[in-house]
Amino acid sequence: MATPTSETGGMKGTLGLTGITVNAMALIAPGAFLWLTFQIQASQAVKGVSTATDMVPGLLAALVLAFLTAYAYSQLANLFPNAGTGSSYYFAEAALLNREETAHYRFARVSKFIVGWTSHLYYWIYPGLMVGTFSTLIQYIASTFGFAPTGIMGNVWAYGVAIVMAGVVGSIAYRGITGSTSTAIAINVIQIVSLLVLGTLAIIYRVAHGGNSYDYSSAVDVVKPHNFQNVIFQATIAILLLVGFESVTALGAEAKNPKRHIPLGIMLSLAIQGLICYLFEYIGTNFFMGSQYKNSGGTGLAAAATSSAPIGDMSTIIGDWLHSGFGFTLSLIIGITVGALMGYFGGW
Repeated sequence: MATPTSETGGMKGTLGLTGITVNAMALIAPGAFLWLTFQIQASQAVKGVSTATDMVPGLLAALVLAFLTAYAYSQLANLFPNAGTGSSYYFAEAALLNREETAHYRFARVSKFIVGWTSHLYYWIYPGLMVGTFSTLIQYIASTFGFAPTGIMGNVWAYGVAIVMAGVVGSIAYRGITGSTSTAIAINVIQIVSLLVLGTLAIIYRVAHGGNSYDYSSAVDVVKPHNFQNVIFQATIAILLLVGFESVTALGAEAKNPKRHIPLGIMLSLAIQGLICYLFEYIGTNFFMGSQYKNSGGTGLAAAATSSAPIGDMSTIIGDWLHSGFGFTLSLIIGITVGALMGYFGGW
């Protein structure tokens, strides 16, 4: 990452395409969010009818929207490579000031204000989602050790964990994180491996257990849209996994060649993390949904809808299949990895 110069307090252009791309991937919501979004998507219903079977098409629709947005941002970054940390609100102002007609100038400041505060809304919501994911994760890990309070004490426990985690992440963010591009690469590798391994194991499990009853008849059934309205509703949740890539435009002042590397970094980061990693795990975990995954809510997606951590449950089932008793260890490993990633990216 770039370091401030002692003379001006500005940033040095030290990041190449690799540095821009891995930092952009770090700014995209971490894969840990699957612990939260999968349950929400599995439980989503419109007028009492579940939309869960359109989870993967919903993610594909969100990816299309994200790539169109990424392209727009890449072009803006190409036009205004010196946007610096201003990013979106800098673009809103510059686009109006960079015109021959002076009549547009009077709208520049108000456009910058509206776009800037609208952008901030996401970053106010994001910490809440992160804390919710943390709380869900900690509760899940604690429950594997037999600590699972119910009733009023269960609520106190859940809120207490969320408050503590908010304080921890807030303190990390206040203190700041300093690290190299190599650290960002290592963190991203851990995340990518976790996503790809679980997705692969989920697919292998289904292939090896053809006698079970499954929510989807085939891999094609997982991907194809079943209801257009349901796809749109699912996309509104899936987009939470993708937002953040546009923030890489704020690294323009730290890039060696911002005119070339910022646009490429935006598109590459979204392709690697969204189109490959997230999509693959969503296909694998949905393909896995069947009679082997059950609880009081039912089986498959119905069971995932009532679980606090479907990804953890799936890890346990798959791990126990690989080796008796290994399910607990596998879910714990993935859970700890998720927690570490959330803490790092939260502080980022």
